[in-house]
Formats: sequence, structure tokens, C-alpha cells
Amino acid sequence: MGSGCSPLYDGTHFAAAGVVLVTINYRLGALGFIELGEVDESHRGSANNGFLDQIAALRWVQENIGSFGGDPGNVTIFGQSAGAMSVSLLLSMSSTAGLFHRAIAQSGATNAARSPERAHDDTRSFMEAGGFADLAALRDAPVESLLAAHAKLSAERVSDPEGVARSTGDPMAFLPFRPLADGDIVPADPLGAIAAGSAAGVSLIGGSTSEEWKLFSLFLPKAETEEALRTSLALIVDDVDGAVTALRVDHLEGTTEDLHCAALTDAIFTAPVTALLDAQAAHAPTYRYVWSWGSPAWGGMLGAAHAIELPFVFGLID
Repeated sequence: MGSGCSPLYDGTHFAAAGVVLVTINYRLGALGFIELGEVDESHRGSANNGFLDQIAALRWVQENIGSFGGDPGNVTIFGQSAGAMSVSLLLSMSSTAGLFHRAIAQSGATNAARSPERAHDDTRSFMEAGGFADLAALRDAPVESLLAAHAKLSAERVSDPEGVARSTGDPMAFLPFRPLADGDIVPADPLGAIAAGSAAGVSLIGGSTSEEWKLFSLFLPKAETEEALRTSLALIVDDVDGAVTALRVDHLEGTTEDLHCAALTDAIFTAPVTALLDAQAAHAPTYRYVWSWGSPAWGGMLGAAHAIELPFVFGLID
């Protein structure tokens, strides 16, 4: 999901307001984010190929946007979900200096980045899923085989995201292809780099929806019992009793599923976005939003879920 030509990202509304909108594409899955440095030293850094594509697109904008009526000295990058994770990590990179001047991160932050150890484990799992014995087999494989291996690995992880989180120590490990904090393209500590001023002068809007996890709860296991809730919370907090008490204060009549949704919304979206804004606040103006309007569709099943704001952003609510 998220192709630059998606009707969901139609730029007519922006163009009518005098904004030149550029949507981009970049390599996804194994083509964009598999780390092969442990397999072959010459491929070190391949886990950030998707970012190299994004940087190339931003350089294209600098060189060409004037021909479309745009101003290369007034570029705002914005993205939602994986796009917001990209925006956040682009803020941390020294190689992006001068390529953009403002940024908006909707429901995503630097916590998307993986450690080298996590990336190497993901590579081994992917190669096992596809039956790729070595780099040569991987390079010779048709893209259909790569997609099949990706689908198999993703299905395994989505079927038991908490088990994967427990075994890896990474709450986001159910997503096997994410950027790598390699210390080269992406800093080893992206949030620390931003706090140190890597994007000084770049004003930032960051935010999240109030019920992000409701989208994911449609296809991921739910915490239907108190025991399941506590097991899940143990993966993201040290004080489970305190977390349950705090959640019940905020959600007096909430079910265990409601509390589970609230906890994961906070842990994966709200807290990381807040940390991102805190890191940038010393270096440029920062602004925080919370989207709380909930969709009434299907009896309110989605509420203020992840991505619910996109039609409003692009003026496509009809």
C-alpha cells in the first residue's frame, strides 16, 4: 500500500491552494530493506536502499521543481505511517541537509529503525522462508519468488506478533522489512542525532490518532482476557500493575480489548511521536496534534484508527 499514484494521494486539493505536490515511490520489502552485509560485505547497507531512493527523489526536487512552479528553498516533506517513519529518519541523516525545510510526521517516528542484529536475523528468516541458499540464489530469483517469501514470513509473524516480540525483544518485529540504524546512511541512534541537531532549523509537525491500534486489531490477535492483556503489556512496560491501573483510569468502562488497543497506540505511536518532537524542539519550532474524530462506519468499529485522517489531509472526504 502507499504507491505514489494511489487515488488516496490525489494532489488536486493542494494544487488548487497553490502547493506543488510531489508523490514518490521507493523500493519496498526485500528490494528496499533486506540487509545483506552479513551474507556479502559488498552489499552492506542494502537495508536502506529504500531510503537511497527517497533521497534521490528529494535531490530531483531540488534540481527540477522550479520547472513545475515549485520553490526548492521551501520544501516540506510529509508522510503517514511508514511515510512518517521515513520522514522521522530523514530528519536524522546528515546526507539530507538542505533537501527540505519543514516536515510533518503522521503516526510514525524513529522507533521504526532496526538494530544490525535484528536486521541480520530478519535476513536469515527471509532466506529460509524463500529457500534461498545464498546471495546468488537470491539475486537470480524472480520477483514473484521474493514476494512469495515476503508473504510467507509476514504471515508467520502476524499470526503471533507477541511471540515474535517476546523472542526478539522488538515490539515491531512483526514487520520484517524496516530501515536499519547502520551508523552510515541512518545514524546508530536516530533520535539522539535529532536531539543533537541533525535537522536544526527544520520545523516539525508530529502527531497520531487517538485509537491508532484499532486498525491493526482487525487482523492481529486481540487481548480478550485480563491474562492476555497483562502478557501483552509485559512486552512494553516494566510495571504491568501500574499500567493496568492507569489504563483503567483513562478507560473506566473499557474492555480488555479496549485497554490493549490503548496501550499499543501509546507504545508504538503516541510516545515515539512525542519523543521525536521533544528531540527537535530545541532546534526548530515543533507542533503536536492528536486526531480524535472517529469514523461512524460499521457501528464505529474503526473509530479514530490509524490512517483515518488521510482523506481529510488530501481534501478527499467525498
